[in-house]
Amino acid sequence: DIAPYPIVAYDKHSGLGKALAKLFRAAQITPQVVCEGEDENAILGLVLQHFGIAVVAKTEALDHLPLKAIHITSPQYHRQIFMAHMKNTQLAPVVQNFIAYIKNNS
Repeated sequence: DIAPYPIVAYDKHSGLGKALAKLFRAAQITPQVVCEGEDENAILGLVLQHFGIAVVAKTEALDHLPLKAIHITSPQYHRQIFMAHMKNTQLAPVVQNFIAYIKNNS
């Protein structure tokens, strides 16, 4: 459905830019990218200025802007997110609690 519309995309060298290029290929879409943004806020700002439509990660900003967000169901996409911290370093208790929370709920 989005193939005929101009696309505001993530920077093609970024992780999300590469992931979306793969998603477009899976859907057999060659997007007409009119401009690129570094993050969701930049991309959504360009959409608000009528540069085109965008496929972005779900962020809180979508709930506060006069945009219509449509959940994409096909093709399916899953992304892994990692947490990293320095080994053998004293961490604040709040950081230790956060790490424990992530380990117990992931």
